[in-house]
Amino acid sequence: MDERRYSQCYPPWATEQLARNLWISLRGNAPEQLQQLSGGFHNGNFRADSSVLRLYSGGPEVAYREASVLELARAGGVPVPRVEEVGEFEGRGFTVQEFVSGARWTKDSNNRDLGRVLAGIHAIRLEGPGLFRPDGTVRKFEPLEGWNLLRRYLEGNAGSRLGDSTVERLLALEPPDQTGVHNALVHADFNFKNLLTRPDGRVAAVLDWEFAMVNSPLIDLGNYFRFASDHTPQSTEEFLRGYTEAGGVLDEGWRRQARLHDLVSLLDFLNHPEEKAETFRTARRLVEETLQVLG
Repeated sequence: MDERRYSQCYPPWATEQLARNLWISLRGNAPEQLQQLSGGFHNGNFRADSSVLRLYSGGPEVAYREASVLELARAGGVPVPRVEEVGEFEGRGFTVQEFVSGARWTKDSNNRDLGRVLAGIHAIRLEGPGLFRPDGTVRKFEPLEGWNLLRRYLEGNAGSRLGDSTVERLLALEPPDQTGVHNALVHADFNFKNLLTRPDGRVAAVLDWEFAMVNSPLIDLGNYFRFASDHTPQSTEEFLRGYTEAGGVLDEGWRRQARLHDLVSLLDFLNHPEEKAETFRTARRLVEETLQVLG
């Protein structure tokens, strides 16, 4: 995966010294190994000995929420890191998670196994749609809340960055069809950068659950297939075979519906108040590609 798709931004507050101080407060001594991990677009992630210290930009409630979701996923048989500790330090939420050894996912990994894993996530059905609270309960919202967000984004920074013509085309789209949709655990950031593979090519862990919610499984499928170059016809076939074999449901027209859901995420990127050149360039390109496909 080309990291230049997104503007890398290590949070300036997430320093090694902060991570070291937190570790000392938890363990009584400094870690023998402390290394900042890549992929920190919002939060700070550090390898500390045999654990990962995750510091959250969103505050302690985000840490407790992700910890609750990880426990839910783990109980459902999803390969996720075990949460060792969760709490607050100097006003920041944190989790200590086990370090899972693995390589970054590629199109040549075991896509059939990944399909089965995603179907296992979506087999965890909950009342919703809604967002998780820090205690693991769900705060429900309206079924088309995502599409309402899209419209609000178009009235804000996202609309300004896309231009009037593109905004008009987006507003002309029909919202996702809610007929027959079952509410399930949704990762909401299901893509290569959050997947680790074992030496045999199977899934070692699904990481970074801070955006998880209860909603349509098509959100994850839209995110996963966002970049066509990440997939070959064979890897796609294997993934979908694994997904349906494990109980995942793919109704007629699912690809269109998944793209509609993913538009909300793309506009969320574009609505960010700070300038992020690579992210905005990628999001604008994907919005245009999606409009061409959807008509």
